[in-house]
Amino acid sequence: MRCSGPTARGKTTLLNTVIGFARYHVTQGSICFKGQDITHATIDERARLGVGISFQRPPTIRGVTLRSLISFSRPSLTDEEIERTAEKLDAREFLDREINAGLSGGEMKRTEMLQIILQSPDFVCLDEPESGVDLENMALIGKAARIALGRDSFDGAGCRSIKSRRADYKAGLVITHTRADNGPYFRRQRPRADERRNRMLGQRRRAARRDPQPRLHGVLPLRRMRREESVMKEYKVEEHLDQFRSDAPEHREVKNLAELPAEDRERMLRAGIDEKEKSAGTIVHTDHDTVFCNANLKGVQVMPVSYAQFKYGLEDYSWKLIEKDKDAFTERAASRKEGGYFIRAEKGAKAEFPVQACMYIETDALAQDVHNIIIAEEGSELSVISGCASGPHVRSGLHVGVSEIYIKKGATLTFTMVHDWAEEMAVRPRTVVVVEEGGKYISNYICLKPAKDLQMYPTVYLNGDRSVATFNTVLMAGEGSKMDTGSRVYLRGRGSRAEIVSRTVSTGGEIYARGHLIGEAEGVKAHLECNGLLLSDKGKIHAIPELEARHQRSRNVARSRGRQDKPGGDGIPYGARPQRD
Repeated sequence: MRCSGPTARGKTTLLNTVIGFARYHVTQGSICFKGQDITHATIDERARLGVGISFQRPPTIRGVTLRSLISFSRPSLTDEEIERTAEKLDAREFLDREINAGLSGGEMKRTEMLQIILQSPDFVCLDEPESGVDLENMALIGKAARIALGRDSFDGAGCRSIKSRRADYKAGLVITHTRADNGPYFRRQRPRADERRNRMLGQRRRAARRDPQPRLHGVLPLRRMRREESVMKEYKVEEHLDQFRSDAPEHREVKNLAELPAEDRERMLRAGIDEKEKSAGTIVHTDHDTVFCNANLKGVQVMPVSYAQFKYGLEDYSWKLIEKDKDAFTERAASRKEGGYFIRAEKGAKAEFPVQACMYIETDALAQDVHNIIIAEEGSELSVISGCASGPHVRSGLHVGVSEIYIKKGATLTFTMVHDWAEEMAVRPRTVVVVEEGGKYISNYICLKPAKDLQMYPTVYLNGDRSVATFNTVLMAGEGSKMDTGSRVYLRGRGSRAEIVSRTVSTGGEIYARGHLIGEAEGVKAHLECNGLLLSDKGKIHAIPELEARHQRSRNVARSRGRQDKPGGDGIPYGARPQRD
């Protein structure tokens, strides 16, 4: 089925509702697929049933190659099948590159179509497959779309002939800007004068209802500004720590994750912890107890931090990067000693699969204070997925996570943190990272289910020459939530590089997107980029970039861009004119 028409008519909104994005809700009717009602199913549940999507603006994912993503989503494929199909789509050169990093619009579309064809979903959603594609590649993308829908074929990845596929054509929803008669819809038809006048009057009436007080060039009235400032100062978590519980029921240790309740496993899965996937090790910490811990790969150690301190002492690593009395939250973690994890990749170890670490709160109104230590020894490669989530009966609580991370010479660590907290949670991560010569640190932070109060500002010290740090952050703040996030990088080694990229969306919440880059050595390069999308008049997004060049041969680049759009906007704007110091 094809849905066509001009911009801002709800085509992408329809597709996002079908795929199951959390910010879209079905107010009437239902969505049925394969005889099942999937109206309230999550995205991963719909994906397992066979619903796939190709985005209009595919995101860039640092630290993950296209080949690894395809192999992860469909393990039965061989490298030969993947490469043969990629060659047909002229996308073979992108297989071992980070997903969509530095690609043009047409190249992104080819990689998106490659994923759809190889994953072979039963219901294919294509959001403007022609968007951003030049004329040279238009025919290729069209053929790929037909193959994804089972209407065409080529010799690759087990594709069969047209005759054998005709009996089981796939269903699909294609969003385009073309008319039903296949003629291009290059420009919208100009509305008549009475339509334009009525539309303008309606916009003025809606604006008056939203804000009855007059505005002067977009500036809030002084009375309203003072009222909002007073509300912001009313509540500080550090002044109400006694309101959170410190006691929690004891949780027994399990031999495998399948012994945990199904509802808890579902919450952990939403935070990236999958019991069925291969991993180098897994540790799950519930309330104040470690309920599961194992290490599956030689050269990778995973254990509770208390046991690691007993076994190794950790005098050179524990509380060496963060002062115990830095603030009220680090003092809590240092004094209570309620647990945490210790992860270490031995010298030269190459972890093919990630380590899964889950911090889980099952008791309502509980304060969970953990201390974590990660060490990537010389020449090692390690990936950690840190999933934080709360149970189905938890509405509020406090999570304090202190993390000290050491990346030795030539080592690489990819640290991905996914948050899936309850609506009234307060979250206070405290992280410091040290990177030695030739080391690389990649941080990915994702929070699409916002907590009420989030504050985090990880700091990285690039002490070694040619060391690298990259931060990628994706945030969504709902109404009533406050998210104060950012990253700071000290570039102290010669030739070191750093990048901070932030993508924020507010549907009514308040976001502070901070970034601080300090160049202190010769030949360092740094890039800072903040992009925000405001989907509600109740929301706010503050971009606060800071660049410091303390050496005459250091170079910093900053980008910032914001956009205000009505609910149902179809993307986050990318890029702006750089400013150099």
